[in-house]
Amino acid sequence: MTRTRVWALAAALLTATPAAGQTPADWSAVPRAERVRRLRQRSWDVTARHTSAPISVDGRLDEDDWRAAAPVADFYQTGRNEGLPASERTEVRVLYDAERIYIGFRAWDSEPDRMRIRSVFRDESGGADELVAVMLDAYHGHRGAIQFVTNANGLMEDLLQTGESTTTRNHDWDTVWASQGRVLADGYEVEMAVPFTSLRFELPREGGDIVFGIGFKRNIPRRNEESVWPFVPNDSSWYRPAELGHLRGLSGVRPGRSIELRPYLLGTALSDIALQRPTQLARDAGVDGKWGVTTGLTADFTLNTDFAQEEADIQQVNLTRFSLFFPEKRQFFLEGQQAFRFGVPREADLIFTRRIGLSAEGTPLPLLGGARLSGRQGRTGLGAMSLQVGDPGGGDSRNYTVVRVKQDVLTRSSVGAVFTNVQGAGSFNRVVGADASLYIHRLWFFDGWAARVNQDGAASSAAVYARSAYEADRRALSYTFLGIGDGFAPEVGYVRRPDSRQHTLAARWSPRPTSDAVRQYHLTGRLGYITDGRGLPETRHREGGLRADFESGDAVSLVFTNNLERLVRPFPLRRGVTIAPGAYRFNEIEAKFDSFRRRHLQLDATYTAGGFFGGHRDALLLAFNWRMSTMVGVTAGYSVNWVDLPQTSLTTHLLTSRLQLAFRNDAALLTLLQFNRDTGQFSANVRFNWIPKPGTDLFVVYNETDDTLGRWAPRTRSLAVKLNYLFAL
Repeated sequence: MTRTRVWALAAALLTATPAAGQTPADWSAVPRAERVRRLRQRSWDVTARHTSAPISVDGRLDEDDWRAAAPVADFYQTGRNEGLPASERTEVRVLYDAERIYIGFRAWDSEPDRMRIRSVFRDESGGADELVAVMLDAYHGHRGAIQFVTNANGLMEDLLQTGESTTTRNHDWDTVWASQGRVLADGYEVEMAVPFTSLRFELPREGGDIVFGIGFKRNIPRRNEESVWPFVPNDSSWYRPAELGHLRGLSGVRPGRSIELRPYLLGTALSDIALQRPTQLARDAGVDGKWGVTTGLTADFTLNTDFAQEEADIQQVNLTRFSLFFPEKRQFFLEGQQAFRFGVPREADLIFTRRIGLSAEGTPLPLLGGARLSGRQGRTGLGAMSLQVGDPGGGDSRNYTVVRVKQDVLTRSSVGAVFTNVQGAGSFNRVVGADASLYIHRLWFFDGWAARVNQDGAASSAAVYARSAYEADRRALSYTFLGIGDGFAPEVGYVRRPDSRQHTLAARWSPRPTSDAVRQYHLTGRLGYITDGRGLPETRHREGGLRADFESGDAVSLVFTNNLERLVRPFPLRRGVTIAPGAYRFNEIEAKFDSFRRRHLQLDATYTAGGFFGGHRDALLLAFNWRMSTMVGVTAGYSVNWVDLPQTSLTTHLLTSRLQLAFRNDAALLTLLQFNRDTGQFSANVRFNWIPKPGTDLFVVYNETDDTLGRWAPRTRSLAVKLNYLFAL
């Protein structure tokens, strides 16, 4: 080949953009940056085909309509092989009729004997399986989407995506849909059906086309490979709705505005053995309702709500001077959680629904009833709820009202406001606030808010937050400020450090080496500086770390931290152990191993050693997860602290274990066992869940708490049987 022809071929490779479904045979020879540029420039469209006959959702893509539909097959890898075609062929087809949209995946595999597909029960994570996923933005507003995840077992995992990363997914959101699959000799295939009543979208103006945002993903865990359609570069994320392609061809369909009623019946038996009280029997009933007010807004109603079916809290060991954070677990609040977010989670969260219906000690209070309106209408997001909570002692009930509004501006930015009011027993606590989230180009981000609390009998107090960040695949830089006034205490919120000014500067450099063993390094630096309201230093952290992500999916990291903690008052660490006021300077080093999250057998370990308020502390944290088979899964966690102080020494042990027996995808036995040596308490939470049909559940829940100090003795036992039944009108 002459030099002229070589240069001509190179020029052709660098100027041609692959059309849909086409990739040059020597695409891997094109430089990475050029591959990314050209894939970003092309269009990504898929056309839905109207069915000519009924589709049976049985995991078999054998109807004539499946064969006639045009497939999507040009999946591209992310991560190390950014922009290269997927290592295995995948075809996706989309059908629809007047009631449902159907999505069929045919996934080939050149090593079918190495496929591992074990997850089966509704809403369990299938991340270690060979799986496929769909993301649908029915609004086509590039701000939110629904994810449907499944595998060849017919796993059904649905998530609500309300932001631009994995941290903005609501795993507890549920809707009605169906999935079936089967393993083949050369791969697998799955079939999904999503009713239009489960989606929210706006009809176009007369003559306009109905267009959904859509994206597909396939995971091959043994190769640590994710391939997606459309292509998404490492600087972005498949979880960002703005990156989706377009689903066209839909006509004659309408969004759902259904009415659902879910009454429940509950029977309980409670024995307080420690207080030698006789067993107390109780019966109860209530109802939850759901109404599609508009194509985008949904109203929820609840009367005499009960949460007997929820999993018990995970116990924690507290070695800090701050209160512990226990996350929300109640399904009623979790389902609409994303529409009400305002603040900094776990630090200054202005809408923390766990405060509703629970006393300061964590004792359940009767939730008499309430209503909630949430969703989107055009470019406006709305979350509003009002709930009445009773007093078991016969006192006045309290009303909790929350209103959260967000308005889309520009392409990906938003502004919003919040109002909360807790009122009852002659007092009130009110919060008003405003926020803004601004995206500048693709990688710069600004987020900020300000809020004020007004409380009966107390002076008002304010809080301010601002964060500016640049985040790319290979580098990141951010600065965060959080200022919280003395007395800033929203009654429906959570504030970890009142009367503080917090500054955080963080930087990251993440090169991708050519090594066959290491996928990416992460060098990080972080400076945190916290003062009280008068400007006196309270905490300073100077941190440097190195993390290596291996091609196997495993990762190791080493972090060194130099700490300063100034105590203005003593705090009790344990019974009889108090940390005296003063300035404490000490260093810590943390070594961590994270096994690949997409293995069915995982073991993570973290070891920390260093100073601790004038003494020394060693800590070990182990996390174990083993999906043994389709039926059996086990997880366990163990933490131990060895603390040596000038005045004493102490050791804490906390063991947590979960066992899941999935008899099939609609029936499972779930157990949570915990032992806390520090408090001498053993607890068991055993739940059986049967799902006769989507939206209907039968729960049988057993709880026991035992005292292990001195001798093993039961303290409390309870049994609850609860039936929720869905009526769709």
